[in-house]
Amino acid sequence: MKKHWILCLLASTFLISHAAVKMIRNPFIEGRGMKGWSIDSIQINDTATIAYGHFGLGKGWTSSAELDNYIEIPLSGKKYPQKGIKGIPLAPAKIYGDGGSVNFEYIFPPIPVTTEKINITSKDFDGKDAAWYECHIRW
Repeated sequence: MKKHWILCLLASTFLISHAAVKMIRNPFIEGRGMKGWSIDSIQINDTATIAYGHFGLGKGWTSSAELDNYIEIPLSGKKYPQKGIKGIPLAPAKIYGDGGSVNFEYIFPPIPVTTEKINITSKDFDGKDAAWYECHIRW
């Protein structure tokens, strides 16, 4: 009887941990995005939502990042502010381009795994919300 319960516990632990991570590859994007920037996939797990992407950085060009982006779930109005970034240094530090592609990860708090549509936005120069990407998530 104890073996049966242990096996059930292990199986349920595997199912819960397996269900806690969702990956959306090549999400359907509409609306205007930043020219030359692409969102390649979005991962939702129990600790974070990560938008993986890339952009081209011409030879001699520079780029830096700020933590002013957020995920908005349109129907609920909830906003999840960006927690971190990988691949691009935070301003004032800069990355210098060599004509290749730069991969980045924008890290946000976890959103509900049942979410079907998100906007990844940032504050515009005049302080208003700027549409960056509108993503339809299909599992």
